[in-house]
Amino acid sequence: LLVLAGSRGRSGTRPSARPGIAVQRAALETEAVIEVRDTDLVFLKDHLFGSPSAAGCVLIGGENNGRTSWRNMKGQSIADLEQLAVGPSTGEAVQPG
Repeated sequence: LLVLAGSRGRSGTRPSARPGIAVQRAALETEAVIEVRDTDLVFLKDHLFGSPSAAGCVLIGGENNGRTSWRNMKGQSIADLEQLAVGPSTGEAVQPG
């Protein structure tokens, strides 16, 4: 997931955040990708994350399911869009031909 320069997140980490989130944030700050300003974390340049959840964890400073929390302008999550692309599930098992 590509997070664009100018995007803002939470400056601190949540008490329940796993240590890896703080480590990743520190690395991004060292690389001048993010900067902490008062109550905001600000992306100084575009950054490509390996998954929507990794991007969400950095932005909110805690655990995050990016497939359900990232939404487009219509309010559709990544999970919603994936389901639309796959089609409705009938719940029935498909037998091989």
